[in-house]
Amino acid sequence: AATFSDNLMLIFGGLALFLFGITLMSDSLKAAAGNRLKSIIEKTTNTPLKGIFVGIIMTVLIQSSSGTTALMIGLLRAGLMTLPQSVGIIMGANIGTTVTAFIIGLPIAKYGLAFIFVGVMMSFIKKNKINFYGGVLLGLGMLFVGLETMSSGLKPLAATTTAANMFNTFSQNWFLGTLFGTAFTAIVQSSSAAIGVLQKLYALNAEGIQSITLNGAVPILLGANIGTTITAFLASIGGNIESKRAAVVHVMFNVISALFFLVILFPYEAIVQWVETRFLKPFSMLTIAFAHAFQNITMNFILFFFIKPMISAAKFIVKDKGNKLIPEKMIDEKLI
Repeated sequence: AATFSDNLMLIFGGLALFLFGITLMSDSLKAAAGNRLKSIIEKTTNTPLKGIFVGIIMTVLIQSSSGTTALMIGLLRAGLMTLPQSVGIIMGANIGTTVTAFIIGLPIAKYGLAFIFVGVMMSFIKKNKINFYGGVLLGLGMLFVGLETMSSGLKPLAATTTAANMFNTFSQNWFLGTLFGTAFTAIVQSSSAAIGVLQKLYALNAEGIQSITLNGAVPILLGANIGTTITAFLASIGGNIESKRAAVVHVMFNVISALFFLVILFPYEAIVQWVETRFLKPFSMLTIAFAHAFQNITMNFILFFFIKPMISAAKFIVKDKGNKLIPEKMIDEKLI
């Protein structure tokens, strides 16, 4: 029988594959779209609403809200964009990233190895475009295989009493759940990964393993949204005032959003439960995807009307030290 350490190895190995897959996918998509992405962002974000759409589309295209926010902070640091323009992108990226959870919830996970095979074949073809899309498929395949691997390690562990007690604690204690979601996402630097793990855990209930309940899962989702803001924060370190302010707006947006949903936690969980009962299978991975999307879309509607006060707050928190915005000579390599 597989030992505890074997299962841990499956979980961490699977998580590593997932993260590598999502990074590869994101990098390949960025390479395929090339510098067009940057010029699109510069040209089309003159109103916050346009910014939101650009943020959604970009994040869906490169499958990483962190990637979108890092790109945007690069533009801010280079002085090619203003803070008000960037806020829309941040908001849109929050919606765009919910698509990943839906992809993960689709019943195509079993074709992961097929994606990898086709992806590798395409990578051998020297044509740039085909090469890049091969990378995308390869990344997608790895993401699925990583999730499957992880879930085979999670299954036996989730069936233990220790795990049951832990899930129980999360279900009773929203604060711990939110904290855990924040920490886990900040460490693995990907809200998609945190939510993928959560989807897998939640789906175990359908196999008769008492795993995490919806009440336990929702606060972890809220935490994952806070944890993902660490990327923008790290990307803005050593940057100019505008980029630091954008990072502050990003943190503020996601923290306010989490707090808002914690206040209405019970009705929110009831809505999600109703959607699952009405439209989905019990303990479907799509339930978690829906909960995530519902939260981010609702908060965009509400906070859209508070963009100006959020910018003012960011200006208050990050004071201008009198040095006028000097664009940095080159966009920081690390961000690209």
